[in-house]
Amino acid sequence: MTLHRRSIAAQIILLVAVAVLITAAVMIAITFNGPPPKAPPIQLGDVAAALRGERSRHPDGERFHRSSATTEPRAAAGERRDAAIERQLAEALGAPPTDLRAYVALPPPPPEAARRGPPGMPRFIPGEARFAWHTAGNWQVVRLDPAPISLPWWATVATATALVLAAIIGLAWRLARAITRPLDRLAAEVRGDGPGLHVAEESGPPEVAVVAGALAAFQRSQIDQVAQRTRMLSAIAHDLGTPLTRLAFRLEALPEAQRDAAQADIAAMRRLIEDSLALDRSGSEPAERFDLAELVAAMVDECAVQDLPVTADVMKSVPVIASQMALRRLIQNLIDNALRYGASADLQLAHDGAQALLVVRDRGPGFSAEMLAYGCQPFARGEASRNRETGGSGLGLAISAAIAQQYRGALVLANGASGGEVRLSLPLAPGS
Repeated sequence: MTLHRRSIAAQIILLVAVAVLITAAVMIAITFNGPPPKAPPIQLGDVAAALRGERSRHPDGERFHRSSATTEPRAAAGERRDAAIERQLAEALGAPPTDLRAYVALPPPPPEAARRGPPGMPRFIPGEARFAWHTAGNWQVVRLDPAPISLPWWATVATATALVLAAIIGLAWRLARAITRPLDRLAAEVRGDGPGLHVAEESGPPEVAVVAGALAAFQRSQIDQVAQRTRMLSAIAHDLGTPLTRLAFRLEALPEAQRDAAQADIAAMRRLIEDSLALDRSGSEPAERFDLAELVAAMVDECAVQDLPVTADVMKSVPVIASQMALRRLIQNLIDNALRYGASADLQLAHDGAQALLVVRDRGPGFSAEMLAYGCQPFARGEASRNRETGGSGLGLAISAAIAQQYRGALVLANGASGGEVRLSLPLAPGS
């Protein structure tokens, strides 16, 4: 079983276990290699030899710094004078204790018995210290610097820590990618960018497969529900056609004025039924790659044949993936609305990054605040009257918005400098 097929919990547990094992292994290796090596202790005999001016044989001889002074050295801040060390140095040098000075940076001394230790035990000097011997009219001074830090050992520890951290980060990144890649693929498939939810069911962690299966079942139920609703509306529209036809025949017996009004009502009912079916079926046509610029140019030419005030500024090539029939219906709705409410329609088609942007402008009064907010909802109309001859059925923009959404686009209403405008954005076809 590959990593991405394991459950998310199992992958996290595996990462934690591997990280702990790697860390423990490195700690054991560093422990067995020992702590940083300590500098060899400085004995009073080494200090006495340095005061006599002899060459130091101590491995850390560079810690000794010899100098001379004409005046007696005094204790500096943080130092204290140690009479016990002065006596031992006096014995080692064969000089009176009054000629020796020892200043050490140590905590207060323990009891004398503990300080001196058993007879013959050498006295060690930890940390920093200064010693002076008055001889031949001058003070010979030896300064003892602190033990140097073991840089190689600390470099080894730092390198090992960095390697462990890099290994754990690498494992965590691979684990995160193994978890998020199927989630990204699932999100793309839910948006409609992928091959289908069944792919996510067959790959990825079990948790992602469960979510993909649930989404696939929900998607299938939604598709079935939409298909059932479409069949129902089609049946209702078909059944309404017969009584409407009979009514049209019976209207012939009415006076001409009443007959014309009744026939107009029947025609409005037929248009409302057709618009409702169009809204329900919007965007269900199969998508194909085509040039939106050619479609817009052809529609503008058709309007010119009918002497309609429609103009266009269109790029040479704007390839998209959608249904030509659906987009033709969408653009025709936008042109009809612009002509109905603004007396003219100016179309502009161009690229906007990775989107195709079609803007339809009119020279009317623009959209009201209510239309800007709810204009793409079903039965939202651009005028307050309920006259279908002037206000339409209120489904044109809703149908257009549904078609745009079906092909991962958007329809936005706005007010421009000279009137209202509708902006349609659609993703450009790959490779554009």
